[in-house]
Amino acid sequence: MRTRKRIPKSLVIGGVLFATGAALAAFLRTGAPAPDAPPPPAAPATPAVHEAAPAPPPVAAEPAEEAPVPSGPVDIERVRLMIDPGQAVVEGDKMVQHLPDGSTAVLSLRPDVQQAILDLFEKYDVPVAAAVAIEVETGRVVVFAGRSRAPTERPTPLDASFPAASVFKLVTSAALIEDAKVAPTESTCYRAASGVRKLTNKDIEGTFADGETGVACATLADGLAKSINPVLARLADGNLSPRVLLRYAERFAFGRAVPFDMALDVSPVEIPQERFEFARTAAGFWHVGLSPLHGAVLAATIARGGRMPQPTLIDAVLASDGTEAWHVEPRSLRRVIQEKTAATLAQMMIQTVDSGTGQRDFTDRQGRPFITFPVAGKTGSLSNPNPFMAYSWFVGFAPAGTPTPGVPTYAVAALVVNEERWRIKGPLVAREMLRLLLPK
Repeated sequence: MRTRKRIPKSLVIGGVLFATGAALAAFLRTGAPAPDAPPPPAAPATPAVHEAAPAPPPVAAEPAEEAPVPSGPVDIERVRLMIDPGQAVVEGDKMVQHLPDGSTAVLSLRPDVQQAILDLFEKYDVPVAAAVAIEVETGRVVVFAGRSRAPTERPTPLDASFPAASVFKLVTSAALIEDAKVAPTESTCYRAASGVRKLTNKDIEGTFADGETGVACATLADGLAKSINPVLARLADGNLSPRVLLRYAERFAFGRAVPFDMALDVSPVEIPQERFEFARTAAGFWHVGLSPLHGAVLAATIARGGRMPQPTLIDAVLASDGTEAWHVEPRSLRRVIQEKTAATLAQMMIQTVDSGTGQRDFTDRQGRPFITFPVAGKTGSLSNPNPFMAYSWFVGFAPAGTPTPGVPTYAVAALVVNEERWRIKGPLVAREMLRLLLPK
């Protein structure tokens, strides 16, 4: 029979005193327990012989809800790094993006129009497309829609790898009007065979007179509205230098960064020194890239009388308790062209939609306009043969001309890249944006 070993009384008493001291030290470190919490349990009566067991911590009260992030200064640059319109959700009449830190970015997008344009891209299964709309007075981006069948790291509205095509005629026209003092009514004769498609050395170097066989003449306004390449090319060749055209391109932010709430590509520009390539570039043949967002900014600049607005996507940032911690302040970036020049360009762009290359998409078969307000615009088209890609642009704004009380002016840019089988074009997308944004 095993004999039970007795622990000396002195060790028991010493162990109790040691455990009591440890519990008291823990109490002083952690503070008094919560009023509703039970007191800590007593130390065990029988500690280990060589070392007293530590007392268990006091029983904690039920955890309180996490305190909301207080309203205060917002690191807006950090918020901008997290913005992704594809992650935004609709709440009421707003689109918002809930951020990892518990705050919420309220975006300027119009949910109904945004979804309608995305549905349009899906319906026609366009290979690549983008649409942007900006509220001209504030710079708020109300539509930011893109699609690409192929995986892409960049949202298409921010991508500046697309050729600007005849949209660049707006920059050339601004330089002709403001720097060279060319009137919109000034007529230029050209080879009729070239029309709106071709452009050769003969179109630049030849001498053509009104009335000659195979010769046609058109004004600068007609050249822009109907996108007659020889007219813009010959006028640029005779009145502008590469240095002057580059200066106006940079004024319109080609080759320059445009501040935005997301990283926006710089639209590349190269103005060749060689005579023929210079003329081709002035007419919109390659050498210049354009992002759809920049295209909308360009149109907004003309609509604002020559002052470029800063485009914005974030209206406000809300703390996790719902209070507003930051909101946007609309601002202009700089004056690009004189107000008179902008007004002249706007009238020429209205002609584009009324009787030029935009007429077909903005009127029905009976000639009735789809939009009741005047629309100013510029189309652009260019094809790359290998692999075949057909770029179709429209940039513009409405209402154009005399402001309409109570009706905001919207600047739009739409791009569709088609394969050999065409689906829809940029002007149709722009028309739908304006039709949905403007009152009936």
